[in-house]
Amino acid sequence: MSISRRDKFSNNLSNSQAYTLAEVVIAISLMIVMMGGMYFFFVSGMRQAGSGSKKLASFHRLRIVTEILKDSLRESVDLPSDGDYGDSIEFSKFYVVDGEEGKEVTPKTRKVKYTFDESTHKLLGMYGTYEVINTDIFQKVEFKKYKLLGKSFVRMKFKVSKDKGNPEDAITILHSIGSRYLNTFYAKQSWFPIKETLPEEE
Repeated sequence: MSISRRDKFSNNLSNSQAYTLAEVVIAISLMIVMMGGMYFFFVSGMRQAGSGSKKLASFHRLRIVTEILKDSLRESVDLPSDGDYGDSIEFSKFYVVDGEEGKEVTPKTRKVKYTFDESTHKLLGMYGTYEVINTDIFQKVEFKKYKLLGKSFVRMKFKVSKDKGNPEDAITILHSIGSRYLNTFYAKQSWFPIKETLPEEE
């Protein structure tokens, strides 16, 4: 008795194992859970990367602003004596001028003023008529002028929020800067014995 090709195919189908509905549902559920987990980790990583880049940019701005302030104060040529903390400071500093032909270059100074507005949280810096700083990265900025062993210094106190959404969570940064010109002048007064070599205000 011969077996037809159709009968062989039918027997193979009946012997093969098919997936049940429960197995299909479980497999789809596992795939959904895995894809959901991958999506969650991807979104979470993107958020952390965005938050990290914002904090890095804020830190970079903070460093630039503090360096501008420190450089200005180091070049100051007049700092009043001791005082209490205040939200503004004013002094003079050197600026570069080109000498006219046939004439000597006389040192010149220009007024500099830094002011912190507590209502807008903005620190504004003016160098003569030029705006050198205009930023709102601080919660509070205070300046204090003092003398130590006959030398002039300025203490800067910055209050910076870790998170703008929570201003109360802040850290305080202190910098004490001395005037190179004034402190050298006090130590070596013979450097400027001639009146013509003293700086003139613009």
